[in-house]
Amino acid sequence: MIYLLADQRGAGVGRGLMTAVADHSLRRGMFSTGLWVLRGNRTGRAFYEALEGKASGEKSERVGARNAQLISYWWDDISTLASCSRQLQPKRRR
Repeated sequence: MIYLLADQRGAGVGRGLMTAVADHSLRRGMFSTGLWVLRGNRTGRAFYEALEGKASGEKSERVGARNAQLISYWWDDISTLASCSRQLQPKRRR
């Protein structure tokens, strides 16, 4: 899992990471990809949806003493992720 501190959100860090993942995956001959995100992470889920990730499954996973509710996001075509991550503009910092 990736977690960005609140003061780093909107600065383009996540977008840069997703662009790097997509580019690396394409160079390695991969065509699709997915990831898991905490169900309650609305900011993260909105970010993956802005990158055209499709919610594709749910699971519960034990993390320490707690159960984490997770949702998967999937890209059938990594080139879509690469394109969207390049086009998504960072939010303006105040």
